[in-house]
Formats: sequence, C-alpha cells, structure tokens
Amino acid sequence: MNRTISDLEPLETRRMLAGQHPIAINFNDESLWAGQFANTVAQAKSLGVTAVRLWLPFETYSDRPNALDPVPAFADRNYGDGAQRQNLAPEIIQRAFDLHREGFSVSVVVQPQFGRAPASDSDVRGLIRHFMDATETPGSSVKLKEVIDNWEIGNEVDVGFFWTPSINNKTAGLQRYVDNFLIPAADELHANGDHENVISAGVSYNPADLKIILDRLVYRGRVDAIDYAGFHPYGNYDPAKPSTNEPKYRTLTARAYAEEIGKKLVATEWNVRGYGTDGSRDATWAQAIDDIYRQVILPNYEIAYYFALTNNWAGRGGTITARPASALKHDTSLSVTSSSSYAQLEQYYNSPIVVSEPFYSTVKSWQYGTIAGQVVTSGAGTPPSMRVYVDRNNDGLFNIGEPSAFSWAGGTYLLQYSSREVPAGGYFIRLEPTADWQAVSSAQYGTLGALSNISGANFTVSGGGVVEPPPPPPPPPTTGSISGVVFGDSNNNGLYDSGDSLGPARVVFIDANANGKIDAGEKQTTSNAVGVYTFANLSAGVYKISRVFPAGYRISNSANSYITVTLAEGQSINTAHIGSTNTKLPPPPPPPPGNDPSGNTGYVAGLLFNDTNGNGVQNSNETVAVGRTVYIDVNNNNKLDSGEKSVLTDSAGKYKLANLAAGTYRVRRVMPTGYRLTTPSLGYHLVTLGPGQVMQNLNFGSTSIA
Repeated sequence: MNRTISDLEPLETRRMLAGQHPIAINFNDESLWAGQFANTVAQAKSLGVTAVRLWLPFETYSDRPNALDPVPAFADRNYGDGAQRQNLAPEIIQRAFDLHREGFSVSVVVQPQFGRAPASDSDVRGLIRHFMDATETPGSSVKLKEVIDNWEIGNEVDVGFFWTPSINNKTAGLQRYVDNFLIPAADELHANGDHENVISAGVSYNPADLKIILDRLVYRGRVDAIDYAGFHPYGNYDPAKPSTNEPKYRTLTARAYAEEIGKKLVATEWNVRGYGTDGSRDATWAQAIDDIYRQVILPNYEIAYYFALTNNWAGRGGTITARPASALKHDTSLSVTSSSSYAQLEQYYNSPIVVSEPFYSTVKSWQYGTIAGQVVTSGAGTPPSMRVYVDRNNDGLFNIGEPSAFSWAGGTYLLQYSSREVPAGGYFIRLEPTADWQAVSSAQYGTLGALSNISGANFTVSGGGVVEPPPPPPPPPTTGSISGVVFGDSNNNGLYDSGDSLGPARVVFIDANANGKIDAGEKQTTSNAVGVYTFANLSAGVYKISRVFPAGYRISNSANSYITVTLAEGQSINTAHIGSTNTKLPPPPPPPPGNDPSGNTGYVAGLLFNDTNGNGVQNSNETVAVGRTVYIDVNNNNKLDSGEKSVLTDSAGKYKLANLAAGTYRVRRVMPTGYRLTTPSLGYHLVTLGPGQVMQNLNFGSTSIA
C-alpha cells in the first residue's frame, strides 16, 4: 500500500493538509467511462485533486467470480426504463488500477447493493478476500489491495436500501451491521499480514446514529477511522446567517464521539445544501462551500471527499436540496431526470464534460502557493526564528489575516497562502526581525497567484549581540494607534478564532460619551477589505471603541456597547478586536443554591474549558469544550457505564445533570486520548445534595499531555 490515513499530516494544526492533499473528491459514474475518463482525469489534476473515492457495490455475498468479474448480473445499473443493465465491478476494479497509475490515492467503498444481510462471517470474509486479491488482468501478479489506500465498509447503513434491518429497528440494525458485516470485513482486511486501512460506513445526518456504531465498536473490534455522513444531506448553512451552521455543530458532536474511543474522523461525501436551480444564488452557494471547507473540513477531518467530481443531472445535481453541484458538468441543453428514457439518458451522459462555474473556481481557491527562502546573517551567528509575511495592504507591518510563517533552525522558512487569502497580483514579502536584530534586507517583491511557488526569497539580518550592537532605538512617538479586526463571532465566545468571518467596510468609532452611537465630533473610520480598522495619531488615554451594528446585532466581546482600550504614550495596540453576534443577551444568573420548585429534585451544573496554560482556571483567551460527555460515576470505576446518567456540553461548553434526588454524587467527564484534567484535582467533583438542592460551577479544565 502506498499511503495511509495516518500519513496525512495534521495541518499546522491541519493546514498542511491543503498542501499535501489539497482536494479529495468522489470520482463518480460517467467520469469513469472510457469516452470521458482521460478528460475527467486531466480536469481533476488541474483542480489539484490527489485523492479519489470509488463505489464498489456487490449484489450477493456468494457472487464472487474470477478476477475480472465477467458475470452480467454481478452488479446492475438501471438507466431508468429497466432496459439497460451494466456490470459495474470490473469497471471499478479497472479504474482503481488506472487512477493509481495516474498518481491518485485511491479509496473504495464496498457496499451491499440491495441491503441483504450475510448468512455468516465466512460469506463476508470470502467477499472481501475476493476483492483484495482481484487482479487487473488474468494472470497478473498485482492485486487490487496493492493499489487501494483505504477500504470503506458499507455506506449510509441507516438507509434500508443498503442495510435492510435498520428500517424496522435502527439500533438493532446498526448493531447487526457492526457485528455481521463491519467486524468480519475489518478482520479480513487485517488478516494474513495485510494491514489495510478500514473506514467504517457513514450513517445518517444525526450524530446519534453514529454513536450507536461507535458504542458497538468499543468492545467489538478494530477499525482505523470513522466516516461521519453529516453532510448528506449536508445541513443548513448560509454565509449571511453564520449563527446557523448545522455542519459545524453536528461535526463537533461527531468528533467528540470518535475521540472518546480514539478513532479518526473522515467525511466521505461532503458538500453544502444548495440554493435553487435558476443560478440566482450560485455565488452564495460557492461561498458557503468555501466557508465550510475552512471552518469545518480542515479543522476536524483527517480527510474529506468533496461530493462529487461530475453532476448526474442537467440541473445542479440530483435532488437539488440534498445533492448540490459538482466541479464538472455536462455540456448540453438536454434536461433529464431519473425517469427519462434510455435514449435521452444515453445522449446526456455522453455529452462532453466541462468545468462548472462557480464551483470549479471555488475548489481552485482551496489550492495553496508557497514562498520559500532563508533568513541569514551578514556575519557570524545564527538568527533566531523570525516571521516572514505577505504584506497585503503594503503598510510595512504584519496585520492579522496576512499569511505568514516563522523561520526554522538554520533560518529556512516555508510560507503557504491560498488564492482567496492573496488574490493574484504583486506584493511585498517582508521580514519582521526579533528584538536585538536589524534587517539588512527586509522586503522582497513578487507576483503571487494560485499555485505560484517562489523560492529564493531570502533576507539578511545583523546584530543579535554577535556582529555589531544595534543602533539606539528612536525616541518614542508622542502619539500612538489602536487597531483590530471587525469579525462575526460565529460561536459567540467573545474571541476572534478559527471559523469567525471578517467584516470589511464596517464603520468603527470612538464612543466618547459611551452612548452606543456616533455623535457629532466623535472620531470614526472604516474597516478595510480584510476587516482591519485603525485609529492613528492618538494621545495617551482611555478609549471606548465601538462600531455601527445592523438591527438585531450587538457586540459579543463586552458587557457594554464598546470595548475599553488604555493607551500609553506612543503605544500601538493592534488587538482591539470587535465581535458581533445576533444572539440575545445571556439570561440573568440562576438563583443561589436552594430548593428546586419541584421540592424533591435538584441538579449539578458547570463548564468544560480548554485550560491552555494548565493553571486550573479559565482565562479570557481559553475556549470552551463543546459536545463533551459529563456523567455521574455511580460505581467509581472512572468510566461511563451503561445506565449511568450522562449529558453532553452545549455550544457554550456548559452541562447540567438534572432531576437528582438527595444524596452524594461523584461527577466526572469523559477524557479524550492525549489530554489530562487540570481541575478538579481529584479528577471528579464529590457533591452531597439535599432535597431539591442545586450545585453550580462544578467546572472541568483539561490540557494536552503533549
């Protein structure tokens, strides 16, 4: 096997994925046909696609013919009128070899075509072994398992079409899927010295269905990664309404489930719900796809396959609200549906395949260019790590949002940027020297664009107490400045973090009288194209900074209508960020501990936070933990057992275990692999409740062990 899931390096936290596997995509249907294949391969490569996913269906477990599977009834394709049927398995096997030769990482999904459960483990093992040992041609020594990088077992198993028992009893059906299909298949894929990567099947849009499978896997077997089909049918998201982001919050829940049992998360079919077929909101759709890629895909998934390379219908693809457009389309005016005649479908499918704007250009924007070089000294000594950045606004200063990278030991650096971050054009690439060092050459000028790779952008520094002392610093200026970014606070946590959008052309003002509106004589400015605002030539003092909010919105990072900034003489502050949200103000705090209105039950509540500095206290820059499990450990064995009361933290990181009778309780949280608790010191909260009593602020802090 060539590449594995674990080879996909987590990006800067995961950003390097965009450089190593910029795009993974479903290489589907007519894209694989002999008359279309060469063109679609070339189109995929031009997009930067390096990983592809294929469907390998089967009809029965005993239907295992010879290497090329020359059995007409092996897998049927119905073109709409029932007259035309085609054998898929040999086509898919052949294309797996072809795509491997073209340099793609290849994944296949092995799925029962009509949802028939196997009679025995040996049926499943025999089927999987047959596929693994299939060859491209009779007598060939190269087997299919040698060109497949990941095997996905099953697909959408909550749907009766693929796994019949689940339509009558979903829990029992999904458990049977694990026991009778997933585990035997995974065992065979790992048997006889084979170490194939196994991805479990994706389930429904509801993360609870995924948890049924994960709970079964905890004690039933080994799977390398978990597929969450939370984007199928994709979920509601509109760039104009960032507070509603179903793909994001459902993904966070699914990721928490997977982390609890130490599994990686994969999305085998992702996209965003569409906006109609008349083209009026294509630009919005493209922006939504781009947002989800950055906010959800890169931070949370090991690898995610965009759905799909080619659309199947003349509109935007299948059922429009559930299956949005692909990167390529058919160049024809013919309109077809699943009930069209075979002749119409044949004409449509065989029409030329061309790029489909604006989705093609959106996918192109996920590709990254690079700038590489060295930071060297003019004499002896080795320079410390220094920042190199693309000066988008040419102000000679590093600003939030400008692509940057730090040099490594020896002075080498590699800076990555996307075409959406840096539109094609000429830019200064600058060095930001550290203290006691001066730049002999501090700027390079280059023309940047999508996939531009610039090397030799070198910088020279001197000083550092090695060659020559630095010149005396200039006298401090008598005036200073205040700057920051205007951002949409998508998770309403008061911090500018990953996933928050920037606000260009927003009016920001110094609210001298603190009345929440611009008055005559109050200084104002407008944020630039990347949401940055600046007030220059300010004397020392205390400033109240606010912005003009549209109806229904308010500031998210202050209890007042403004943020307060204290400026020393000559000081420049560039972290005065202003967040906005359309959520209501938080409710007043609950009453102090006392009797619950019911008179006989109480509750415990608290917060889970990411304790970055490990001091056991949530600081202002520390985020909350969403979708994590808190439970009452009845038998004190430090794990969540069947029947023990548990709850997930909400989008604000809070939990509440309610309806508790008087008694003593041990409250714990489920810890993901690689993390430890910083508070409470015992590892749990031990509380004694009277009748109807409540206990709050039972918080949990955690930090990475690494």
